[in-house]
Amino acid sequence: MGGHNGADLLGIPERCLLVAMLPVGAPASAGGSPSKRPLEGVLHWERF
Repeated sequence: MGGHNGADLLGIPERCLLVAMLPVGAPASAGGSPSKRPLEGVLHWERF
């Protein structure tokens, strides 16, 4: 992040520990959905 850490950018006090950051938002452009495998190819019942 350009030499800054997330706690500095968010103004979190030093006495607090930043454990995780989750990006939330929507893409700027409306790209298409990635192609997905059929459910039968990724869902398994009682086996690997």
